Amino acid sequence: KNLRLIEIPAQFKDKQIVNIRWSIYKNFLEAHSAEYNQILLTDVRDVIFQGDAFAPFQNSPMYFCYATEGNLIEKSDFNRQWLINVHGKEVFEQIKKRFIICAGTIMATCNEMMLFLSKMESAVGQNNAWGSDQATLNYFVYCKQLPINNIIESNIVKGPILTLAWQNTGTLGNSMINLSREVPPVVHMYTSHPPLIQFVNKLYRSQKLTPIDGFNDVNSILDFINAIIYRGGLPLALTLMLQTLDKNPAPKDWHNAFSHLERIFNTTLAITPQMFHTEIVEQSVCCAYLRVFNGQTINPSHLDKMFMLLTMAKQKQHTIYRPFEHFLSMITWQSAKIFMQNNDLQKASELVERMEKLDHAIGDDFYFTAAEINRKLGRKDKALEYYKRLLDR
Repeated sequence: KNLRLIEIPAQFKDKQIVNIRWSIYKNFLEAHSAEYNQILLTDVRDVIFQGDAFAPFQNSPMYFCYATEGNLIEKSDFNRQWLINVHGKEVFEQIKKRFIICAGTIMATCNEMMLFLSKMESAVGQNNAWGSDQATLNYFVYCKQLPINNIIESNIVKGPILTLAWQNTGTLGNSMINLSREVPPVVHMYTSHPPLIQFVNKLYRSQKLTPIDGFNDVNSILDFINAIIYRGGLPLALTLMLQTLDKNPAPKDWHNAFSHLERIFNTTLAITPQMFHTEIVEQSVCCAYLRVFNGQTINPSHLDKMFMLLTMAKQKQHTIYRPFEHFLSMITWQSAKIFMQNNDLQKASELVERMEKLDHAIGDDFYFTAAEINRKLGRKDKALEYYKRLLDR
């Protein structure tokens, strides 16, 4: 009924929003708990409502409901590394065969939500490592650390929340469905699947002409967006970038877009004050870079330029550098493994050295791969150093 925009407190502005959001949620509910009975904490852009999310719980005096992603913790490089780095190898071994719990959508009655938020604030409130909140959520649930009796799982088969991080479970009529062919009221991460983006666009997005409809290719649109940013229209530029990603989901449309994305990044850094909308990269440019790289041979010069952009962002103290550094870590690590598979060991070695300079959750796989690369290059001392660091873990 009411929309309240909450200003992020000054003491949180140099922290990862994914970690400090739990404190912000808790502070808000402490002030307004009397106004609410049931609560849904949710991401925004990649969530669609297909019904009343709270209807299944109308007769539940208390509950806590989480949603799983449809893949095991051990099969996700990032979830595995997050969990090991935050809670240790022993916890990882204990719950690695469980499905990943997504921190993007959580439902509960008010008292139970407050209990959960208090524990999350204590555990991750001051942690600035990306992914530590999701690692902690998985630890809390699977290691029975939440003092709540009625804990409910929603998954790709049943439940009020359908999280489509790993697979498209299909559509029926005008709805997205789970594997039981039911229509869940909440769908999260449908944007992981281009056919579902197009499905949602057709159903919910306006068919009226937008400023980008007059362009025939992605690069022309990106030139237009860059010009808008240069003239100070960052909010409009962000909107157009998101529209472009939705309208052109195929990687082939982005294969020659690297230089245009680099220009947009540079323009944004050049004209915007220290604090600005991190979404322009976190949500848009990073997604677009992924489209550029998808299915393509890794271009080392592209990675060099991206490291230069990261350095610029850090020097300017832009809040953007944290999510961009996380994204660049992912690309760099995947590139190193690809170069190793292709027996281009020198390039793989260079990227491994760069990885250690990034703020990234480095796990066992990194040390083993780094040791093997150096062993094959004949660098015995360096290989032994990595093997020792692996054993020390």
